[in-house]
Amino acid sequence: MQNAATINQHRTGSPAGRLNSLGGAVAQIAGIFLGGCWRHQMSRPFTRDGRTYRICLSCGMSRDFDTAMWKTFGPYQR
Repeated sequence: MQNAATINQHRTGSPAGRLNSLGGAVAQIAGIFLGGCWRHQMSRPFTRDGRTYRICLSCGMSRDFDTAMWKTFGPYQR
């Protein structure tokens, strides 16, 4: 038989899941107010329409990428 805490977790979601979604919301708010992302979980470089960039896997903001130096640079962009 399940105890009340286990049943409550199934109904409301796990505490870890709520913290992850809260962390994502905090990252988006930080990006809006601070002008950037503080997580730095970046994708591989993409090139489209002459622009090479990487995207943060947490918030979706992008930064330019220099293929000669193989480094991410510049401000975050939406």
